[in-house]
Amino acid sequence: MTRTSAWTTALVGWVSALSLGAGCGGIDEPVEESSGQALKAICGGVRRNLASDNHHCGACGHDCLGASCISGACQVIALARVDDGSVNNTTHAANSLAVDANNVYWTYYNRSNNYPYVHHNQGWVAKVSIGGGARSTVAGIGAEPMGLAVDATHVYFSTQTYSPWSTSVSLNRASIGGGQLVQIGSTSLSSSIAEDGKTVSLVGDWVYWNVGGRWLMTTPKSGGTTSKKLAAAVSINVAFNHAADHSYLWWEWNAQYPVLGRMAPNGTQSWLDLGGVEGALLLEADAQKIYWANDTGVYSMPTTGATLPLRLAGSSGGVNCTALDDKSFYWSEEANGHDRIRKIGRNGSTPTTVATLQEACVSMAIDSKAIYVGSSDWIWKVAK
Repeated sequence: MTRTSAWTTALVGWVSALSLGAGCGGIDEPVEESSGQALKAICGGVRRNLASDNHHCGACGHDCLGASCISGACQVIALARVDDGSVNNTTHAANSLAVDANNVYWTYYNRSNNYPYVHHNQGWVAKVSIGGGARSTVAGIGAEPMGLAVDATHVYFSTQTYSPWSTSVSLNRASIGGGQLVQIGSTSLSSSIAEDGKTVSLVGDWVYWNVGGRWLMTTPKSGGTTSKKLAAAVSINVAFNHAADHSYLWWEWNAQYPVLGRMAPNGTQSWLDLGGVEGALLLEADAQKIYWANDTGVYSMPTTGATLPLRLAGSSGGVNCTALDDKSFYWSEEANGHDRIRKIGRNGSTPTTVATLQEACVSMAIDSKAIYVGSSDWIWKVAK
């Protein structure tokens, strides 16, 4: 070895050591493979395979939360069956879903058909740990449970009971640990056919709930006072769903010309013109914007109504579920016989597919790390 080659070797080794030292300091860097694809990366100073690393899937720090990482995407895992396996008649899907720091909760019911009226004889609220494990029953009731919400101590859910001449609707409360079921609100419709009111929202000490696609109601969490009607139908599909952003209560008024209803805390109601955009089939809201999805796309609009709706993304159709966090709007859409979970930044970006489901999404909830989906048979989980 010549002196020049020895000096060159030493210099290369010194530079390599310096570069490795920078990686060990916690810098996350992609590493180009011979194929030209950045499937490897230095994550926190350690070389990772982003295509298959369950804790660094697709990007440094993207943990699959117990699921497998395949081709850089976290896979969906089944947390629990919707029913407990003991129901003999047809069991409906997970109508509504809610999540807290420890558990996922959902509603479902046992369906028996007696033409021309459909009677749902028994319903349940169930739960399973967000980490998986044995499912358990929180409450059972002799009616069809619909919307669901949860706070630190209780679950709140609406139910519907049909007869040939009317529909009875109630709001119920039960401890998240199970125990006595308490009815805290009720009303009725003079119709045997009611649209599903699947939304229950909690704001402070109050519960907001839908009544068969005809009314919006409010009831104190503690019960004890008469439930109050907040908005009434002028045409069809009023209050089919709603969203609460702690500043306004929102609902869809899908009359001859679609508008959004808005009610301030003092009870003042107003309307936002959608400018001819198709109705807000699924609503989510925060203090600045309201978001919705339908079979034509994903939209947002300022809560002030200062501008007309902005189309954030297109849709392939069949939108069934939505959710919103501090960064992204999530929705499900039918594609090639399956449902795929999509997301887009709240201010618009290129939409991405988070996961593909083998069953249609019926309900959705999210926490800081994961998306939870209720379908006809299973409760699913996938890392965001």
